[in-house]
Amino acid sequence: MTFRFDSSPDGVVTATTILCCLLLGVLGGLLLFASVGRPTSLDRIVVGGGGMLCLIVLAGAYVYCPRRFVLTEQAVVVRRPVGDVTIPLRAIRKVQELPADFAPSWRMLGSGGLFGVFGRFESPSLGRVTIYGRRSRGGVMLQTDVETIVLRPDEPPALASHLSASMTGAHRTTGEP
Repeated sequence: MTFRFDSSPDGVVTATTILCCLLLGVLGGLLLFASVGRPTSLDRIVVGGGGMLCLIVLAGAYVYCPRRFVLTEQAVVVRRPVGDVTIPLRAIRKVQELPADFAPSWRMLGSGGLFGVFGRFESPSLGRVTIYGRRSRGGVMLQTDVETIVLRPDEPPALASHLSASMTGAHRTTGEP
């Protein structure tokens, strides 16, 4: 039994991605182009390096952006172009659907809208959380002994329901929003 839950970008993520791609792509291209005519090699390295950094940020955000969530009998797998993340079901202690207006306050390390919202964040209600998704709000909270994880599929109620049904054992609980 395997269930797939897609994570499509919402309007906020789409607008942020378009704006950042235009800004970083144009800036990166201009800096790389400007480095060609520089008189000294140090100038070329500094200006060209700035252009490459812009393009690396775009590529890095793209390859680590979650695309979908796969629920198997053993785990929840966060599918990304590079480096899938596996969360064993036996490690999950609590599943709770979050309200649609849930949004973290501080981004500590991650993307706040470029191709998605993913990485480590600080939330007043949940503390430090790791978020995976391409949507800017809501989601399903998974509490483990080690960390709090928020998954942001297109259909949070469906993921929460399937996860709850997949989990067995007295030590696991299901919370309501």
